Amino acid sequence: MTYKSGFVGLLGLPNVGKSTLINRIIGSRVSIVTPVPQTTRNLIRGVYSRSRGQIIFVDTPGFHRDKHKHKFNKHLNAIIDNMIADVDVILLILSGRHTHNQLLLKQLQRASCPVVLVGNKRDILGKGLDALLKAHKPLFPFAAVHAISARTGYGVPDLIERLFSLLPQGPQYFPADFTSDRSDVFHIAELIRAQLFLRLKKEMPHKVAVVVEHLSMAKDRKKTLIMASIWVEKKNEKPIIIGKKGAFLKAVGSAAREQIEQRLQCPVFLSLFVKIKKDWRNDPKLYETIENQSPDFY
Repeated sequence: MTYKSGFVGLLGLPNVGKSTLINRIIGSRVSIVTPVPQTTRNLIRGVYSRSRGQIIFVDTPGFHRDKHKHKFNKHLNAIIDNMIADVDVILLILSGRHTHNQLLLKQLQRASCPVVLVGNKRDILGKGLDALLKAHKPLFPFAAVHAISARTGYGVPDLIERLFSLLPQGPQYFPADFTSDRSDVFHIAELIRAQLFLRLKKEMPHKVAVVVEHLSMAKDRKKTLIMASIWVEKKNEKPIIIGKKGAFLKAVGSAAREQIEQRLQCPVFLSLFVKIKKDWRNDPKLYETIENQSPDFY
């Protein structure tokens, strides 16, 4: 049997279900999922391995116009540009009619690899998803069209079969038991950030960042100590994260700790601190620190 492998990039507007699809295929939480648009900030790779081959999924930030002109938002869109140039197959994921779908199609004009049109949320949209795909199919020379539900799994096996048919013959990039090339440190920070996204309102979720600063794990993995900081941009935002008598921060820490313990499979002691990092979204050194976290280990 010919072994196939390659990188598959997911492109779509915020909240179309890219992260949910990757988690569904991989079978574990590789990318955080919340109801808040633009949750994903980093280029996350989920690894799907079978005897026939290996698919490395690249989850990207939801494409959006840089309404607020932050350098960080421009950086997120640059990640998408680089993904389009580097992957072997692209999945364009839609879940509704939106004028910005045209921007995505314009982005794809530079793609030199096969592009598959994927309509998500079949369980919600029903036959309306067929109409959505029919309207978009003539707008680009798609290699294939699939209707799926990332939440229920409808149509996902057929989509995987399609990807294997489009991928080239190649090597096994990662060990068969890998599900993500991201470290535990990265996923710890993401699990904390997910709890912030679930609890914060309006623009606040997009103003916070999480950095794991210290991590120690017993050799027998019976206990892990984690110290992480939550960044905000302004002085008046710090009390919001802490909450009255520390209640908000305590709730975030408690929920995040449970998720982290599930991932690490050991008891966790989690300490959270709130720090003011003025205008961090316009400071490349600061948001690169977030993306390339290197905590102290002791």
